[in-house]
Amino acid sequence: VKEKLISSGINAEYGDCCQYFTMLSLLLLSLVIPGSYTSLPMEINRQALDTNSSYKYMDLMLQWREGECYNNKGCSKETAPHTQWTLHGLWPSVDYQNWPENCAGNCEFEPRNLDETLKEEMMKIWPTFMSGYDVYRFWKHEYCKHGTCCTNILPTPQDYFSTAVQLTKTANLAEKLAAAHITASLIEKNNTYKLTQFKSALRIFNVTEVRYFCRHVGEKQLLYQIGLCVDKALEFVDCPGGTYKHACDESVPVWYVSSGENVVWSSVVWLVVSLVNLLN
Repeated sequence: VKEKLISSGINAEYGDCCQYFTMLSLLLLSLVIPGSYTSLPMEINRQALDTNSSYKYMDLMLQWREGECYNNKGCSKETAPHTQWTLHGLWPSVDYQNWPENCAGNCEFEPRNLDETLKEEMMKIWPTFMSGYDVYRFWKHEYCKHGTCCTNILPTPQDYFSTAVQLTKTANLAEKLAAAHITASLIEKNNTYKLTQFKSALRIFNVTEVRYFCRHVGEKQLLYQIGLCVDKALEFVDCPGGTYKHACDESVPVWYVSSGENVVWSSVVWLVVSLVNLLN
């Protein structure tokens, strides 16, 4: 229910939810009893749907494929292991529980029409790991759901995708973690880190508030996603803080998993799939 309210531009807080249904009831009443209620504050809805004002910052979500796909049957076996953090999305947000989405209504965006050079870069930096979910479908989903809600600063799909790619390259998580002697390893080695080590390593651009997402596989806590925040000037800033789903538990060791421990991947298959994607 909360997501449906958010997608229609209505604040999902319970008070506002009740206010919305109260307004709807009064409107229906006015149709039955003329003069009973003639003025509704519809500017509330207009403001909520205004992409210039309905978000405060953007989440740059970066994912680690090996943490996401370890012991995960939903991952495609046709995707190669990655040695870099890749893009999940760039999401306009109000806070950790509220965000605008699908702001264009009927979205006709076709990812294949993006600049060829940008698409080649996105194949490497913005892949999808999910089975049965090709990369063009994934890119369309990300733009229609999130990219349409920040057109005040990123007016075209080309602007949205190229900016997200550049922010990912600027963040360069793998290099910054390696500089702090944090490297991925086979899960069998039981080489773990404290979450505080990641926090110290990623105090980049004078930013200290970053989100860390983990999956729990048995008794192991696997890091699979990191969320950085940028403002409307596209500068890295502290995330707003608060609770969120799948947050890493600071009291539990963190596994930063390397490739090869769950499935033996074929580089030949990966090359064929990459070529097919580029030709389609």
